[in-house]
Amino acid sequence: MKKSIVFVFTVLIFVLAAFSSAGAQGKMYVTLGQYEQDNNVSNGPEEIEWLVLAIVDQKALLVSKYGLDTKPFNEIRKEITWENSTIRNWLNNEFYNNAFSSSEKNKIIPVKNNNSDNPQLGTKGGNPTTDRIFLLSVDEVLQYMTDSSSRRCKATAFAKSKNSEEYPNGYNWWWLRTPGAKEGAVHVYNDGDIYYNGGAVSNSNTDLVRPALWIEWK
Repeated sequence: MKKSIVFVFTVLIFVLAAFSSAGAQGKMYVTLGQYEQDNNVSNGPEEIEWLVLAIVDQKALLVSKYGLDTKPFNEIRKEITWENSTIRNWLNNEFYNNAFSSSEKNKIIPVKNNNSDNPQLGTKGGNPTTDRIFLLSVDEVLQYMTDSSSRRCKATAFAKSKNSEEYPNGYNWWWLRTPGAKEGAVHVYNDGDIYYNGGAVSNSNTDLVRPALWIEWK
């Protein structure tokens, strides 16, 4: 069952106070939206837990705590940027429309993403895009998740059911929107290191999807 909007605002206010006092030392989370996670569809989708990465000018940048799904960056293996990828289309349409209520959608802020080049390989990042939901870039990960331990990500039971590879340490790989080597996109390894060459964009069972978004924070 979805929690009332009053409760969500209460959680946001509480987290804002906690974040202000804890600074960068603590991880703060909020809930927003719903998505299947326990792989038991009979009990409905579960609330999505988000990690607060930054609070700027009454806006907060969030990324999902867990890898919510396992999908290719692009369904066809070819050289492609975030702008034209199938994962961008899925996040901003199917995921956005199904995961959030109308009132929750009103909190999500469309943002202009400058899709920078791969900082090691020079692969072109493509045109700027306007997104409600997106994958983090290499630059954003380096800015907001400054050590490898903070980047490690676990899969939900639902994501695991779609053949997501889990490593002995219990963590998985997850996609970034920055292009990698030929026909690839950058991803974060299970140990939290960034692999700049990336994986083939059509990989369907190795990389998790961690949606990111900006919301109103008042």
